[in-house]
Amino acid sequence: MSEETFRRLVQIAPAVLDGGFYLSCLHEPTLHPKLNQFLGLIPESSRRKMFFTTNLARPLKAADFEMWAQSGLHHINVSFDSMDSERFARLRKFGRYEVFQANLDLMAQVFAKAANPPPLRYITMAFASNFEEIPEIVKATRDRWRSSENEIRYTFNVAHITDEFRQHEYLHKADWTVLTDRLNAIGHPVVISYPPEQGYEEMTLPAQNFFDAPTGPRTRVNITKPLGLRVAPDGTAVISDAEHALRVDINSLEDPVHFFRSLLHQARPRPDGQTVTFP
Repeated sequence: MSEETFRRLVQIAPAVLDGGFYLSCLHEPTLHPKLNQFLGLIPESSRRKMFFTTNLARPLKAADFEMWAQSGLHHINVSFDSMDSERFARLRKFGRYEVFQANLDLMAQVFAKAANPPPLRYITMAFASNFEEIPEIVKATRDRWRSSENEIRYTFNVAHITDEFRQHEYLHKADWTVLTDRLNAIGHPVVISYPPEQGYEEMTLPAQNFFDAPTGPRTRVNITKPLGLRVAPDGTAVISDAEHALRVDINSLEDPVHFFRSLLHQARPRPDGQTVTFP
C-alpha cells in the first residue's frame, strides 16, 4: 500500500470502534517495508482504533519493537502455533522457531521497559499435531511473553486448505471437549473459538483473498450493521461478506466516512433492524 492510500484509509478510523480497525490480518504486516513509518502517520486520537496480527517469522530489531511499544495501538495479535522446531516449520511455511522465539524475547524485553505498550494477544490454531502442547503455549506466553489474552481457534475451512490437511489436522468434536477441560485446568482464562456444530469438516468457504476473485454479477444483498469493509493495497474497498455488491477506490472518495454512511442511509431497512438491503 502506498502512503497516499494509507493516509486516505486512516480517515475512516474515527468512525470505527476501538480495536475494530484491522491494519493487517490476512497478510503479514512486517513484509511491508514502511510498516513503522505508517504507524507514525496515524493520528494519536485514532491509534486505539487499530491493531495488527503478526507471525513474527522475520528477524526483527529492537527499533521495530520500540516503535510498536510506543504506537498506542489497541493491541497486537501474535500467531503462535507451536514451540517445537520441526512442527513450527511445518505449520508456518518457511518459518524457523529460533527466529520466532528470539523475536518474542526481544519484544517482551522492549515492552517491559515501555510506559504503556499495547497488550499482546496470542492466537493459536488448534490442530491434531499441536493438540498436546496448546496448554503449554498458553502458560509460556503468560509467564514469559506478556500475554494479555490467549485465543484458541479452529481453522477456517477455506478453498486453499487441502483435503489431506483436513484429514490429518482437523480436530473432532470430542477433541474440543478434551482441549477445553485441559485449558480450564491451567487456571488462565482462554477464549476458545469453536468450529460450527454441523458440517464443519465438509464445508468449504471461498478463499479469503476476495480481491483476486472475479467480481461476478452485482445482485441484491443483505448488509449487516455495523458496515464492515475490506481494503486492498491499491485502495479497492469492498463490503465484508457482500464483496460482490460494491467495489470502490478509496482514493477517489473526498470523504470516505460520508460516502459509506450515505450507503447505509440509502439501503432499505429489514424488519429485524440488524441488516439492510442494498439494491
